[in-house]
Amino acid sequence: MFLGVPHIAHSSQHKLGSSGNAPQSQPRQEIKIDGSLNKEIYNRIDNAVDRAYHDAYARRLQDYGYRIRYKPTFKDRMKTLITILLTISIIFFIIILLWIFPPTRQYLSSLYNENPFISAIVDIFLNK
Repeated sequence: MFLGVPHIAHSSQHKLGSSGNAPQSQPRQEIKIDGSLNKEIYNRIDNAVDRAYHDAYARRLQDYGYRIRYKPTFKDRMKTLITILLTISIIFFIIILLWIFPPTRQYLSSLYNENPFISAIVDIFLNK
């Protein structure tokens, strides 16, 4: 039963008769829906209505000048953490690749020796 209706009746189909003028109607077909499918349809409609109401409410607040901010979920925080770790690992990989070549190794060594900020950062990571 969907919203108190025990079955859904299919609308009748009309075909033209042999003369081409008078339509002939087919008998009505009834499709019965079991209870689990009924609940799923009801839940989908209910969720769609809730989502539409929430979106309209948020749009109205934005029209009034409010900024809508949502609390980040655990999944959002994990994505951010993975992105940061991946970025740092790529930067270190690039620095290691640059360290392999002698001209860039000399440049990085001179940069470390001449710049106190970079030397402090490197010393923190190398525990010197």
